[in-house]
Amino acid sequence: MNELSLYRFSVASTSNVCLMILEEAGKCTIAEATTHPTYIALKSCYRAYQDSIDRTKKSESSPPLLAAERRRDDALTGGRSITSGLMCSPDAGVRAKAQRVFVQFDKFGAGVEKLKNEEETTKLLSILDGLDQPEIKTLVVELAIGPYVEELRAANAEYLRLWDSREDDVEAFRNSTSASNLTRSVQEAINGYYDYVVAMSKYSEKKAEWALLASAIHSRYLTLKQKQQQEKKDKKDDKPTPNTPPTDKK
Repeated sequence: MNELSLYRFSVASTSNVCLMILEEAGKCTIAEATTHPTYIALKSCYRAYQDSIDRTKKSESSPPLLAAERRRDDALTGGRSITSGLMCSPDAGVRAKAQRVFVQFDKFGAGVEKLKNEEETTKLLSILDGLDQPEIKTLVVELAIGPYVEELRAANAEYLRLWDSREDDVEAFRNSTSASNLTRSVQEAINGYYDYVVAMSKYSEKKAEWALLASAIHSRYLTLKQKQQQEKKDKKDDKPTPNTPPTDKK
């Protein structure tokens, strides 16, 4: 078993390798497996590394993004409620028009606002597409609920703008020098600990136990490596050629 080659491993894959080693070391009955300086260094590097990539999750809870999410939720609820009210109009014509518009507002039921960010966005875009149908747009104007539809459209656009900015910030950080240096530090800590385990499997009195740990680490490393290679292949296969439209993955 040679050094664990982490060249071209993604941020997430490097983190997964680190976590995997910590898990396997924790299963080992040898005390030194979790007390040796190389293990302590690996654990410390993992914490710092994880803190950096956790910025993605934290950024989803930023005040501006949460405010934008509340705005679009209120816009959807308001539009659906006013249309629902018009369905009780004493004017049969108004009721019929409102029912047709309500079908678009209520396409996914009343729980859309509680869905996860990206799932809610997908459904809201579908609702807006439905409201953009020429005949529905005419009914929206006739029922005087255009301001509700426009507020939903504007609120969703603002949310998407902030979401895209968040993605750019995270990607910029991951490609920054500090992130690259931290990645190298983690990779060095991984192989520092693995080298120690392999050495103990050859020269320690408990070489059999150390060999089991080394084997478990190497086996899971190969699985993670194969998974990353497959993900890269899938992403490459899905990338459109100049004359080929992109694949529409649902």
